[in-house]
Amino acid sequence: MRCTTSRRTHTCLFLAVLAFAAFAANNSSAQTGALPQPNLLGLFPPGGQAGNTVRVKITEQYQLEEAEGLWFSHPGIKATQVMQEKSPYYPEARITPNEFDVTIAANTPLGAYEVRGISRYGLTNARRFVVGAQPETVEVEDNNTIEKANPLEVGQTLNGTFGADYDHFRFAAKKGQTLVLSCMAWRLDSRGDAVLTVFDEKGRELDRVHDSSGFDPVLDFQVPADGNYVVRVHELTYTASGGQGTAPYRLKIDSRPWIDYVEPPFIAANGSTKVTVYGRNLSGKASGRRRYGRDLQMLEMTVNPSQLAAANTLETYCGPTESTLAYRVLRVKTAGGESNAVSLGVVNQVSDQETEPNEAVEKAQPISVPASISARFNRPGDIDGFRFQAKKGEKIWIEVQSQRLHQPTDPAFVVQQLTQDKEGVWKTRDLKTATDVVSPAGNFRIPFASEDAALLFEAPSDGDFRVLVRDEYGAADLTQTLCYRLVLRKPQPTFRALTVGGLTLSSNTSNNRPLKPTTCVVQPGSAAEIVVVAYRTDGFEGEINVTLSPLPPGLTCDTLTMSGGQSMGALLVRAKAGAANWTGAVKIVAEAKWQGNTITQELQNLELLWDSPKDNRTATACRLSSTLMVAIDAGYDHLGRLDTPQRSFKISRGGKVKVPLKFANKLASYTGTLSVSAVNPPARVTAKAVTLTANKQADFELDLLQDVKPGKYTLFFRGEGDVDFEREKEIFDRVTADQKRIGQLSQKATQDYRNASTAKRTADQVLARANTTFNTAKSAQQRAAQADAQIRAALAKAQAQAKKDNTDASKAALVKIQSQAKQTADALTKTNAALKKSDDAIKAAKTTQAETQTAEAAAKQHADKGVALKREIDQQLSRARSVARKVKIKIPVHSDPITLEVVAMPVVYKSPPTQLQVSQGATTETAFTLQREFDFKGAVDVQLQSPVGSKLRFEKNLNIAGGAASGKVKIVADKTLQPGEYDCEWIVKTRINNRSLEDRLPLTIKVMEAAAVAKK
Repeated sequence: MRCTTSRRTHTCLFLAVLAFAAFAANNSSAQTGALPQPNLLGLFPPGGQAGNTVRVKITEQYQLEEAEGLWFSHPGIKATQVMQEKSPYYPEARITPNEFDVTIAANTPLGAYEVRGISRYGLTNARRFVVGAQPETVEVEDNNTIEKANPLEVGQTLNGTFGADYDHFRFAAKKGQTLVLSCMAWRLDSRGDAVLTVFDEKGRELDRVHDSSGFDPVLDFQVPADGNYVVRVHELTYTASGGQGTAPYRLKIDSRPWIDYVEPPFIAANGSTKVTVYGRNLSGKASGRRRYGRDLQMLEMTVNPSQLAAANTLETYCGPTESTLAYRVLRVKTAGGESNAVSLGVVNQVSDQETEPNEAVEKAQPISVPASISARFNRPGDIDGFRFQAKKGEKIWIEVQSQRLHQPTDPAFVVQQLTQDKEGVWKTRDLKTATDVVSPAGNFRIPFASEDAALLFEAPSDGDFRVLVRDEYGAADLTQTLCYRLVLRKPQPTFRALTVGGLTLSSNTSNNRPLKPTTCVVQPGSAAEIVVVAYRTDGFEGEINVTLSPLPPGLTCDTLTMSGGQSMGALLVRAKAGAANWTGAVKIVAEAKWQGNTITQELQNLELLWDSPKDNRTATACRLSSTLMVAIDAGYDHLGRLDTPQRSFKISRGGKVKVPLKFANKLASYTGTLSVSAVNPPARVTAKAVTLTANKQADFELDLLQDVKPGKYTLFFRGEGDVDFEREKEIFDRVTADQKRIGQLSQKATQDYRNASTAKRTADQVLARANTTFNTAKSAQQRAAQADAQIRAALAKAQAQAKKDNTDASKAALVKIQSQAKQTADALTKTNAALKKSDDAIKAAKTTQAETQTAEAAAKQHADKGVALKREIDQQLSRARSVARKVKIKIPVHSDPITLEVVAMPVVYKSPPTQLQVSQGATTETAFTLQREFDFKGAVDVQLQSPVGSKLRFEKNLNIAGGAASGKVKIVADKTLQPGEYDCEWIVKTRINNRSLEDRLPLTIKVMEAAAVAKK
């Protein structure tokens, strides 16, 4: 058992990814010192409703500071960059970095698609983007408590992000409803491992679920009463935020059906298969089974693959090993809607059913080869036995398929020989054991290994045999019976291959070096590698030819040949000199010929999701992708290439090949050297690195050890040179200009604010003086009015007195008072005029003050904005300066692929007979002739390998001296040797480069009866 990609072992892998992903995403030391390879690591929201437009933001990236666009795997999804309005600070139209309006056509099929970022350095890796049918909404923080829960309607899709917190959502439900709550995160390529919890209005926990659909939780909620309820979402380890809260999820609450699992999890390719679907809201009958504390319904169906859609690798988890089987997607439709998608394996042979009990040897289920058995691990520790018969030397391919059928199992089996004693009691003897299928890519940190078991069995004798199958997990998951398919058949040698675009194959393919998300980007005149990994089954060791077909514009690609059982190689894709920018999906096709049959297949691509965990043991998280993308980046002048005047070599095992290489430097400024190594040499071929200088030639020696397998191989040479490089220089120059302009405008805005403040203070002072003048005038007016009132009263009195007395004295007094009244009236008129003037002055001062106050506020706002923009642009410039600083990077320089043909011996046999005849007790003589190749001059020994006890022998072993081409041998048959045909072998031995070589050639010797010979 290992930590790889089965349902249970995923937990080990995933938690390790969580622990290191945030650090890796932000540091990515593996990418230092190389051409930029931008990564798209997170976007929000991660989906949208068909027929709508949604604002999407790249929330986590590496070397993708300003994506130029988004590429979607469906043409109905298109993105346009969000533009910002012009302003004094930004007089030209500009983009909002990494924000896009994504429009989803109404007729876009529902489901998961891939999205990639388009950058000035090519295309990024992929993330999943989901198109749904329900209205969508987004999480609003702070919703960390039940009291602050966001409202959510049943039938809506909620887009949220994980952090080190809780997210709460309140929804209304009716008694008796069965609502399915599902949270998609793992299926979004998100780092989050979600947990769902349901509470009532009083905060009492009603239900909780963790993993149900892969790492994603699904909960069917039986509503106990009318009212409001709260669902809480949180990340299992509270570590998925990456420090930025960018791990997304999608939460749904609805009454649609949900499929938990299907038995059997595979269907026949031809015809119909009866299956039983288990799940919730299926409108079926009770199953008697429970899962996560809930009763499951069952629905019996007859399924024909022609009526099902081909499996979309994005809808359900598909890892590398799933590429070896074909799948179809099953959904169930009810009045409540359409269910989730589950994948069913498609098999060629109709399966028989397992019959229990079958564990005891005497009860082993008898089967005939070929056999396809649909079986189950029904209980913890369940072991199933199947008995079959075989003839001596008969080869049978035995395989258990279970983990690849998305079962949480780790199957293993043992093949036993069965015999019966005199009493008829069965005896067993273990012959072969099969556990996990090993990775075809050595220790590469990708989970290529399968937990399914398989082997090629050869019967040692005629008789009865038994396959004993068990689950190494012990069938601990009792929420379902765990299914498997047992296959026994004649070998059908074949292969299944897949690609890993953008991954660089080192000269040592068996390593634990860190990997990272990437895609295949190539510059004009340069080359890039696409790693190919092949699963060989049924003993297939044939030659596999891989090519890119049809060729997109601007690209060339030679055929990759993998021979001698080789299961990993690199396809070299080259962009023509002068090629224009281009981005598109490409098709890689593999073909092999074996025993008169041609095997052709289009390869699936493997997408790496995160940087490798730092523990140097855990595999890199990955999944199958819908497409293999290639981009031509015409914005960079490449360093050059390695010229190989000879591209085809033929040599014997044990020999040495010198490949002439010349570094054709295309960049005049580069004066350094290249350290060149061989990429993808056959196993047991050593190749020492050489150093090349510009436009100089050197020989690269390939040393073939004696045990290298004969065949045709494709390899190439790669050198690396250190070149000065400034990344995102355009952004740095633009931000530098922006900083200068914004700095000047901010400085002016600050000065304008100071001037406005001064004007405001002056207006305040003028208003204050006007108020003082007004108050003085008011007091004077009040005194004048009082004096006028007093004198008017005195005047009235004097007038009355003068009229009454009519004396000169009273008249004189009246005249005097009248004079005083005129003076007070004049004084009042003057003070009234002064008061009005001061009042007008106050009104004017207030108007001025209001204007200056408004101007000051506007100037302050403008100045504050300028200060904020200045601070922001300073930070941008600091980041841009850090990104754009000149660094040394290693630029790869590739040769064209070369073909290396390895033959078994440095000689070609001209006349070693394959059939000879000799009589009992007689001798026959024959010639053995060969032709020497590769300037081989060594001695060659020829011996005879005859059946044990046959008494056939060489009179004397043949030694063909160095330089000689032939010799004669005498074969002696003992007189007691029984007549008949004997299968023998010529054994040819020699030494080359002080290494021993041996080759065997078939020889049939017919022994005749001595009397019959004499009679003739």
